[in-house]
Amino acid sequence: MDYSRMKLAALLAAGLISGCANNPVYEGRFPWEAGWREGAVEAVGEDDELRHRYAQRCKLEAAQASTTRFARIRYTEMGKPEWQTVTVPKESALKVGDLVYVKVLDCAGQAMPRAALKKSAAAQQENTAAHHA
Repeated sequence: MDYSRMKLAALLAAGLISGCANNPVYEGRFPWEAGWREGAVEAVGEDDELRHRYAQRCKLEAAQASTTRFARIRYTEMGKPEWQTVTVPKESALKVGDLVYVKVLDCAGQAMPRAALKKSAAAQQENTAAHHA
């Protein structure tokens, strides 16, 4: 093997290794490799359309069927728009337009508000600044 081929092989190997190591962990607790993606809420409710979209992918237990609330989340995967419908608690404050992290790899998919951790971090910084002043 000549020097240029060895160099090319080394560069390709380094690229593959670094590509695997560069998967983000959003806000320090939502790893991309576990299925978390950045998304936005497009619909929230209990209507039949959302229920049907969820049931196409996941089993909806009979006990949940009439009491479950859903959110349809739009996210991007490899540059293409994708949608995931997840269940959300009745008391959830999610609304259309909210930015979230959505877990897309399993039926236990969740939607977590993106700003929650950022707001608490900003509040901590303000408290620290006030304490040091």
